[in-house]
Amino acid sequence: MINKSRWVLALVCLLITALFLLGGCAGQKPSEQDQGKEDVTPQEAVLIYNLSAEPETLDVAMATGKLEATVQMAMFEGLTRLDENSQPV
Repeated sequence: MINKSRWVLALVCLLITALFLLGGCAGQKPSEQDQGKEDVTPQEAVLIYNLSAEPETLDVAMATGKLEATVQMAMFEGLTRLDENSQPV
């Protein structure tokens, strides 16, 4: 009796897993309303970064710690772009 209930439980678990996997593969077509819209860039962007403490300075020449380096990397990321020849644009 125990072996039969284990097989039933295993079969039910397998079917539930298969349903979730197949459900995740279903494609979602964009609606007609969304096709004509373009992405809108927000006017104001805010970066929230969880730091352990406040950085001592934001001055690149005065910074010495890892915390300041983390903030500086976030500040200067994306200020320049490179083209296909790795030249600044």
